Amino acid sequence: MPPSNTQNESAFPPLLAQPPRTLDRQGVGFLVAASRPVLRPGQAEQIQKAARSLPPTTWLAVAHRATTLRTAAWLAAHVGALDLPAPSPARQILERARAEAVQRALRADQLNLQILPWTTGRAAPLLLLKGQAIEARVYPPGVLRPAVDVDVLVRPGRGAEVVKLLHESGFRQRAGTASHETTWASPGNPVHLDVHQTLVDPIRFPVLGTQEAMAALFERAQPGPHGAAVLAPLDQSAHLLLHLCTGMYADLRHVADAAQWWAQVQPDPSALAALLRQWRVERAAQLALPVLQWFDTGVAGDLAAATLHLLGQPGAATRGFALAARAALRKPRQPRWLKLWGLLVQVDDPRGYAWRSTGLSHAAAGAAKSIDQGKHA
Repeated sequence: MPPSNTQNESAFPPLLAQPPRTLDRQGVGFLVAASRPVLRPGQAEQIQKAARSLPPTTWLAVAHRATTLRTAAWLAAHVGALDLPAPSPARQILERARAEAVQRALRADQLNLQILPWTTGRAAPLLLLKGQAIEARVYPPGVLRPAVDVDVLVRPGRGAEVVKLLHESGFRQRAGTASHETTWASPGNPVHLDVHQTLVDPIRFPVLGTQEAMAALFERAQPGPHGAAVLAPLDQSAHLLLHLCTGMYADLRHVADAAQWWAQVQPDPSALAALLRQWRVERAAQLALPVLQWFDTGVAGDLAAATLHLLGQPGAATRGFALAARAALRKPRQPRWLKLWGLLVQVDDPRGYAWRSTGLSHAAAGAAKSIDQGKHA
């Protein structure tokens, strides 16, 4: 679901109504530093120091990008708690985003309670995925995680039963959903239910598209919020990497989720590397792990580095593509070629047609060389 961008532009001075087309390096650094649900010791002082040097136009650009990347609620909380010198237009954007995030979180809780009978018990047809499952385990009380939708995974062989339950409960399927998931709307609730037939896209990750792999996930599932079934901790750790890899720069919450999870749960790198190899998703993990290192220099970053060491460093082209994508944080809209991200992590064809037909291999390798030489952010 696209993020909500319903700001009333008429409330801002004309020269500040539209954010700059790109965000400078200083603004990107501040955006990433402040887009965290929880600050570690020392990070508050770092953010305060950076905030004092931001000009009003950069503040506005940061607020807009935080809204697009769905971390504005966290940034708004830090602005208030640390008394950061955000100008009034930026504060208005952030406060409006935080108010919307609170409302959506309440509606997501309502939806979770509505489907709770289908996610509890050993034979439950559904398993709770992503946001709510992560929030209940590793987010401290009082820290809001902005909700976009509610995600569930269907137990193998129970798809028809789930569709019947949804229809009988008043849900209606929406058009335009991905091949491995369907989106359902409950009357009066703007938060939708994403029903996944497989954990990830089976075309990109064929091993995880099998009935056996899905059944194993349900066998290892554990009770989560209100008794709802959730992925086992190691499975959750691996899934966060895959989710991060396939959409990391459309939603910075995914990076924050992974960092928060890894810092609290601390998955064993050896066991995690073995699971990633079993799922045949090493290439995807090699794309995601450096981003986790970049975002978190604490426990999560150390564990990511240890896991990457066991899997082996990615090649220049793969690394360059990840770094070029990271640099896209500067831009309000992602470059079109980033939509090919998933094609570049196909397991059975690691040098797949995306490389051959677009020449991205050479471009990404060049980007890696330039970034290593300090020519780009």
